[in-house]
Amino acid sequence: MRHMNKRGTTSSFSGLCQEHTPQHKPLAKSHIYYRLFLSYIDCLKLKLQQKGTFIQIVYPTKSSDEETIVKKRILNAFNVNPTFWITSKQDVPPTLDFENLFKTPIPEQVVRHNETFEKLEVVTNTNQKILIDVPSRPAAYTLEKLNLQGKPTLEQLFQAIPNCMDYKERDKHFKQGGYKLNYQSGYAPVEIQNRHKDPEDYTKKQHFIRQKQTQANLNLKRTCGVSYVKKSESEQKDVNHIFKKLPPLVYQCSSGCQPIAGYDEAFDNLFHNLLNGKNLIVFTLFNSQDESVLREYLLYPHLRNKISRERVMMTRKFLNLWMIFQDALCLVIHYKYDENQLLRPIQLNEQDDIKQQLVEFICESEISICLLFKKSVSGRKAFLKSVGLWNEGNDNSSVCTETQREDIQTKFIISVPKVPINSNSTPQSLYQEFTHIIQQQENYVLETRSQIQVPQPQQQTNTNNEKQTKKKKRAKILSSTDVRKDGGASEQLINHLIKEDGNHNINTCSIRMEMYVKEDKWKSASDHNKDLLNAFIKRVEHHVTNSYLIKMMNKRFKANEKGQDYILRRSNKIYEILTDNVQIKQNKKSINWTSTFTPENFTNLSAFKLSKKYQPISLDIIKMKELSFLKQPLYCITTRDSFAFDLITKVTKVKLGDRLVDRLDFFFEPNNCPCNFKPFLPMFPEYQVGAHAYVGYFTNEELLQMEKDIYEMELKGFDGHYLPMTAQISHAQSNHHSSVRRTKFFFGYRYMWTKCQLAEPHSMVAAGVRRDVSAPPLWMRNLITKLENDNVVPKKFINSIACNVYHDGKEGLAQHFDDAVRFKQPIFTIRVFSDCRLSFGSQFYGFCNGAFAVPLPRGCILCMEEGSYAANAIKHCVRPCDMTGKSAALILRQMHEQVTQEAIKYDEFVDLPCHMSTLSVDENAVPFGEQKRLEAELLS
Repeated sequence: MRHMNKRGTTSSFSGLCQEHTPQHKPLAKSHIYYRLFLSYIDCLKLKLQQKGTFIQIVYPTKSSDEETIVKKRILNAFNVNPTFWITSKQDVPPTLDFENLFKTPIPEQVVRHNETFEKLEVVTNTNQKILIDVPSRPAAYTLEKLNLQGKPTLEQLFQAIPNCMDYKERDKHFKQGGYKLNYQSGYAPVEIQNRHKDPEDYTKKQHFIRQKQTQANLNLKRTCGVSYVKKSESEQKDVNHIFKKLPPLVYQCSSGCQPIAGYDEAFDNLFHNLLNGKNLIVFTLFNSQDESVLREYLLYPHLRNKISRERVMMTRKFLNLWMIFQDALCLVIHYKYDENQLLRPIQLNEQDDIKQQLVEFICESEISICLLFKKSVSGRKAFLKSVGLWNEGNDNSSVCTETQREDIQTKFIISVPKVPINSNSTPQSLYQEFTHIIQQQENYVLETRSQIQVPQPQQQTNTNNEKQTKKKKRAKILSSTDVRKDGGASEQLINHLIKEDGNHNINTCSIRMEMYVKEDKWKSASDHNKDLLNAFIKRVEHHVTNSYLIKMMNKRFKANEKGQDYILRRSNKIYEILTDNVQIKQNKKSINWTSTFTPENFTNLSAFKLSKKYQPISLDIIKMKELSFLKQPLYCITTRDSFAFDLITKVTKVKLGDRLVDRLDFFFEPNNCPCNFKPFLPMFPEYQVGAHAYVGYFTNEELLQMEKDIYEMELKGFDGHYLPMTAQISHAQSNHHSSVRRTKFFFGYRYMWTKCQLAEPHSMVAAGVRRDVSAPPLWMRNLITKLENDNVVPKKFINSIACNVYHDGKEGLAQHFDDAVRFKQPIFTIRVFSDCRLSFGSQFYGFCNGAFAVPLPRGCILCMEEGSYAANAIKHCVRPCDMTGKSAALILRQMHEQVTQEAIKYDEFVDLPCHMSTLSVDENAVPFGEQKRLEAELLS
């Protein structure tokens, strides 16, 4: 490239640099001049419409970051001005005057960066919180800041921006570029993921990534069942002095149980025998904001008396417990396994030490019914339906119920036959054989659902009047005709439920009821015993929900009306025994759960009556000064903080390079696996989940160095070291400073993932992949080389590195797919700082109703295999409860070549020129990123 100088002669780039270098030093190949010249040439391509357009000098700071473009840095070795000017009055091409560039500019040309700093709370590698000074973040631009009201048009938005992007040129270049918008290739995992979409999502006109994020997950709607608590696998090796071990997990192990017929009457007899007056109900009560205390209580029997504050309570009827159903309390009813009647209550010998008998019974108890209470919010109509008070005559809509959905899903999955595997089988060929079969089943699902009215989401309205109308309709207050008169509800309860307070939700006391057993007993029990226990607890839930809750609520509302005296007179039906100074003996050997039961076993059941009077329950348990809790309706919820499938882990020794490490493979139990797993059996005949982990590959010294590099990377991200979209930071604001919760770093390529990003006009281009991020630092590239040499990852496979840093472990990662349209499988993850877990199939923001979890100890390398169930048929997430402090994950992936090529093309010919058109010294200038965000918000 050649350039005309002041004297009208032409010279080469090398000659220019040689002539205008300070002191005429031969630094023509220097990075700073090369970068400066390229930026200058790019500016010449633009139609500069505003006086004062400038370019910031960029340069690599260290040899370790030699390929990283860094903003706002000036070489100390030279007196370099932070900007140089290209004005509309200059001749085109203007003079490239390096000599003036290195001189102090005249005052009117200086761009004064009055950079201010703010305090930011960060977390160090030792999990300590400290405050550091970082450049102040500019306030986000709003429509109000641009003097725009309501919802303006895009034309009005761009007119209000002084340095508006040249969006017309952008759209023109985009249309001329011939960009591909459909990337649904023949890649097998893409087809697999499409097969596991909910057919209702096929017609949604939205970004395909949004469809993946919102599509139906594995349907694991829970009800009451049988669960066990599993000890934590976490060791926090080499960092146990810094981080606590991860909490134990709960598995609702009854998900694989079969319905058992002919036992309803038998279980009714057992229910009335155990919970309706014929025997003593022995229970403990303790505070528990969540399930953490309950898990400890169940996992360690010798601590039960201490956790329950050395108090054991007794009553004869479950109905008597209405006054102690309160927020943040946990109630545990204890039983033992019985060879004759399945569950055996306590049989006290009142001539012996009562306290000793109670403590021994509680510590030896293998089966317990637990009720966890928590204040929550429920819709009025949903609540009425849950307790059987909804008047169905007022609800004429025929909608698809959850049971119908599950039936359809079951028929869809079970009818898929197996396809034999031979030596020539490939993922593509196997799934081609499945295609026509699955298509037939898909047609069946669509045809079946077409016969049922499925509730459709209301379309978003555009005017304020329509929004207000919709809001009023949604908040419609119920009337007395909506409540069944023959449902047993008292007048006080009905009046509360239809109270005209303008709110269609009500505060409730939610009840999470579950039967808990010991893990070893459950795993050694016969299938017959498992089915019986599961069927019985569901029968208990049926009686409690359909009958007892309404009776209890009637008593609670009456007590709230009559006051403390009413409660005191009825508190003597619950007895309390102090169990302090009781020596806990060694647990006796228990029997195996292998007995065979018939309905006749539950006909003549034993009964027990007390002959002595005992101390009534203490008044400190009942909040006598805050009786308003009695007006909270009782509500059995269907969410569970548990998993459905306890994976089988197989450990083998493998050699990676010169290192001998453990390889962990994970399997489902053949008789208890997800309903949508069967299509994967041809490729994974041993019920492999499709994820394996390497543990012990990195030494502690290597991990410490990696963690140090990540911490330095964090500080650079806070300081604006990288290109703007490289570090995407999530903040939490306090009174005095902000703290950082999570940072997503992208190197090489990034992908759009937020709702706002996916609403950008050209977000479909390159499947939402962009190249506007910094290149990987040297330490990352060295890490990839090491993994390639040791055959951990395929050679020349990784082209994109993401790093998710969970700074304090309080903000996780929501459920999502790594879509195969963008990413080629397998996908690799390296966990650093502390132990963690990757959860699959969880639902809702609280990460409930999970399918299974995979452990991620510090330093492990997890691989989600190509075409596997884990990578394609179920969402995964990182739950905050599965971190005890700072944690981070390096995600190593390959983005498809066709996607990256489109991203490079779009970045060079559309996005970068549009970005350059916004550069301005106008103090009211709106940054390019903010302009794109405002545009996307209007389009979303």
